[in-house]
Amino acid sequence: MTGILGGKWTLPDFHPMGDVPTGVKLTSYSGEASDISAEQLQSYVSLVESGKLKLKVGPRFEFDRLQEAHKLMDNNLANGKIVIELV
Repeated sequence: MTGILGGKWTLPDFHPMGDVPTGVKLTSYSGEASDISAEQLQSYVSLVESGKLKLKVGPRFEFDRLQEAHKLMDNNLANGKIVIELV
């Protein structure tokens, strides 16, 4: 894992074309909040609220159970988007 949670921004000797197994997806995101306008975001929110856009939500975890959520994600057992609640 790379990024803030992984504590490293690069992986030495990592070759995506050879190291990522067939059928496994490698995704990345490097955007910012300014990449989408308030109007575009609201259109997505409205679609979700109206039920026209369905989101598959997986388990919910309070922030102090973040490590447990990561284990679930790492083992590909989330069955949807993991929600972390900040209370």
